[in-house]
Amino acid sequence: MRVAVAFVDVSDSVGLFERAGQEAALHAIATMQRGLAEAAAALDGMVVKTMGDGVMIVFQDPERALEFGLGAVVPASAGRLALRVGMSYGPAVESQGDYFGDTVNVAARLVELARPGQFLTTQESLDAARKALSLRSRRFGRRQLKGKSDFVDVVEVLSPTEDNERTRLVTDRLENAQPIGLEIKHGGSRMWVGSGGAFTPVTVGRGESNMIVLSQDAVSREHLSITRRNNLFYVVDHSTNGILLVPDSGAPVGVSNEEVLLHGSGKILVGGVVEKPQLPEIFYRITAYRAG
Repeated sequence: MRVAVAFVDVSDSVGLFERAGQEAALHAIATMQRGLAEAAAALDGMVVKTMGDGVMIVFQDPERALEFGLGAVVPASAGRLALRVGMSYGPAVESQGDYFGDTVNVAARLVELARPGQFLTTQESLDAARKALSLRSRRFGRRQLKGKSDFVDVVEVLSPTEDNERTRLVTDRLENAQPIGLEIKHGGSRMWVGSGGAFTPVTVGRGESNMIVLSQDAVSREHLSITRRNNLFYVVDHSTNGILLVPDSGAPVGVSNEEVLLHGSGKILVGGVVEKPQLPEIFYRITAYRAG
């Protein structure tokens, strides 16, 4: 059978117990779990089990699971506990009221990956729901989830109101400002790339023709490039092993044969989509913005 599996849990249950005390925290979690069970039942979902500060719910319809997940991640400031949701749709095996299989495991890993107030699913799950056509999502990156050999395309599901507001703010910023330049540092060398005039992509790899030459085994001959489009800078992976983009603000993103917008500052680990101490590092920073 194919089902949508959603895991929901409190993002900081340890802090909750420290702040509120054991009795009040247990009461808050129990109230939350009852509320989630009622919300799921209204959408034809079924609670499979509760697990400490979390709950596992199964839906036959991935659209209903999406609707449920968006309702569950109302921010804590709205008078509710800060929750996070992971959902996956696919084949599962039911046995004595419980569900097992890869779909369940992926959903469990996604909720561990999610931040407070965040709803994560896979691109495949989102594509399976017709309602996904009217929803907005933000790419979270290709991730190698624990227990899976293949990479998974993870996306964050955004509510229409949240996404419209964020999109408007981002659009306003891009229409009224543009980056003056991008600073790139590796080892003792520093490179500054301006936004005006002709632009030559910054190339990185083992090949001697690259602007930044790296000799490590995990690095491809033409591993990555940094390009400019519409006055914005992007990192593009061309390699076998991929890269890990680690922004100073936000979650790391594994990148494999795709491009990601650079913003703020951070580092690029060359030669893998998960962090390893031996990977060479390239540091980047958007230097400033000016009125357009």
